[in-house]
Amino acid sequence: MAEEKAQNELRDNYNHMVDFVCEQIGNLNSGDEKAVRSVAAEVVAEVSTEISAEVAAETAAESAAETATEVAAAATKSDS
Repeated sequence: MAEEKAQNELRDNYNHMVDFVCEQIGNLNSGDEKAVRSVAAEVVAEVSTEISAEVAAETAAESAAETATEVAAAATKSDS
């Protein structure tokens, strides 16, 4: 569930970044929008790759913490 939420947030951030970069490029060059979006998508793809790695690491850490908590709770319960 946390991974799906993270992916949705990543997708939303990607779309917002593409729009922002397009706007900025459009301000500099009022040429072909398709070409501008292509350049923006390339820039954002690089950033998204970095963000994806960070999200994956955070998700893995959260999952490990949850598992550790569950294992500790189960161990405590079995000791009783």
